Amino acid sequence: MIGQTAALANAVAWAASNVVVKTISGTVRPVPVSAVHTLATALTLIVLTAGLGRMDDLFSMPIEPLSYLVASAIANTAGQITFLYAISLGAVGWTFTMTNSIFIPLSVIAGWLFLGDDVNAWTWVGGGAIMIGLFLLNRPADTLRRPPGSTASRNPPAGADRIAPLAVVMAAASGVLWTAGLVLTARGLQNTDLMAAATVRSGIPALLFILWVASRRGSPLKAIPRRTWGPLLLSAAFGLCSLLTWMFALQHTEAGLTAILSSTAPVWALVMGAVFLR
Repeated sequence: MIGQTAALANAVAWAASNVVVKTISGTVRPVPVSAVHTLATALTLIVLTAGLGRMDDLFSMPIEPLSYLVASAIANTAGQITFLYAISLGAVGWTFTMTNSIFIPLSVIAGWLFLGDDVNAWTWVGGGAIMIGLFLLNRPADTLRRPPGSTASRNPPAGADRIAPLAVVMAAASGVLWTAGLVLTARGLQNTDLMAAATVRSGIPALLFILWVASRRGSPLKAIPRRTWGPLLLSAAFGLCSLLTWMFALQHTEAGLTAILSSTAPVWALVMGAVFLR
């Protein structure tokens, strides 16, 4: 039960992080946002790992789990960047829906194939129910109210919301990359200390972003408006909570079930978006 609770906590924290990002998506590009998230998370985890006396676990980690965690970090970083691009192009709730419609079934199948997870009928029923619910929650209101034979949807008013084709591609790619990251992380967490594993998961993308920043003329982070740093760091704090609860859930329950429960994030995102993104 503790693993399932952690997966739900992950959903809430993940939704909160991305809703906060949405408030500044028009002023800060996705890659700098992801860089700030990653660097802040890595620094915080290094301090926590040292403070808890887990540095020995970090430096003595066997090569096999280390390799899985490094690969998962790269996959999830790529998934996060594409997801941030997707939410900058479309609504938060719709982007979550599209991404998780791919992420849920792929994760259940991958967990069964590569991790030996038990997959029963209730797993598929639960995953299917979540995907159907997300579709209904995000279905355009005019299609629900339109009478038979109406041409309203064929002639949308000027300025009506449209889903950009690139947003569809980005959201779908995020789902695939998240699945790869989930399976690789689950393998890397086997017989591995949680804090040490989380430090690796955040440290590798942090190193990549440092190299990216160093390769550019002038730090891209300096271009971030000062007024957006507060929301950025708040979003990063939610992201840290999301990472730790997600990895804890993977240690204590099946990967497919973790994917299903964490995919309730769109519900929380819709509620938070309705309240804070008016």
